[in-house]
Amino acid sequence: MIRLINKHIVAGGGTALFAGLSKGINQVEKQLTKDKVNRIILLSDGQANIGPSSVGELSELAIIAAKKNIAITTLGIGSDYNEQLMSSIASYSDGNHVFIDDTAKLENVFVREFKDVMSAVAQDVIITIHLKEGVKPVRLLGRDGVIKDNQVTVKMNQLYSNQEKYLLLEVIPEKGKVGQNKTLAQIDLQYNNLLENKTENETQVVKIAYTDNQDVVNKAIVHEVVAESEIQKVALENEKALKLYNEGKLEEARQLLQENSKKLRDRADMLSEHEPEVSSRLKEQMDKNNIMADAILTDDENTYRKKVTEKQYESKQNMKSVIKK
Repeated sequence: MIRLINKHIVAGGGTALFAGLSKGINQVEKQLTKDKVNRIILLSDGQANIGPSSVGELSELAIIAAKKNIAITTLGIGSDYNEQLMSSIASYSDGNHVFIDDTAKLENVFVREFKDVMSAVAQDVIITIHLKEGVKPVRLLGRDGVIKDNQVTVKMNQLYSNQEKYLLLEVIPEKGKVGQNKTLAQIDLQYNNLLENKTENETQVVKIAYTDNQDVVNKAIVHEVVAESEIQKVALENEKALKLYNEGKLEEARQLLQENSKKLRDRADMLSEHEPEVSSRLKEQMDKNNIMADAILTDDENTYRKKVTEKQYESKQNMKSVIKK
């Protein structure tokens, strides 16, 4: 393979990213079966400048790949590639996105990537949430999906062993009276079980109870959910900070990142005694936020954007397995 690369591939200044990715999808498509894990690894050190090159056009290609159950991991090398384009491709196809500022890190990235592929246990995961009449969906946090009327659909390409993924959906429940119990939603899960090579289906019902007793409410709080909700809301605020940064308002961007860190720290301190694992998760995110805030003063513009994009992607896509149900 190395000899073929040295013989046939030369640098010409062009990045036909759309054509290359299309060819990769076509090649993988020839081998598609339900018992295989389908993954493309896309490396780029530059801007797409030959053929279709917009975020929208490349994202459409990633959506096509996802429909075929092909995930695309994007590796951006150096500080010249389009970070928004590369992270969007990964996001729409449920792959990973990594910024590589030192090529010595490539080996570790590939090791992690192949460990993921070798541990896949489920593919073509579809979660459908049917909200009951009177329950209003507000927004999904951390994952893209389709909200249509009272039905929410989210797709995930793959799940790996010893890993939990989840989605957070904010809703406005129907009004009720003290002592009432109501069904909030029915959740249908469908996925391809790679271990047994068959389609599996599961259904769960989520209920809501009404009370005016604050102690009952406090005991019912699932702190893991609240913490992850806070992390995802901070991720949305961090996008505003990046927008300020791009507008040249560096001090405002830094201040917003620091405010977001404080929100995470305050929540972590509240939970440190009774929920140490949840508190640790919040502090981990707080540390990432602080790094982003400090980097405003030290990193050049191109490098900073890529670091922030990578950390934002990690927060949204690679959420840790802390929610048990």
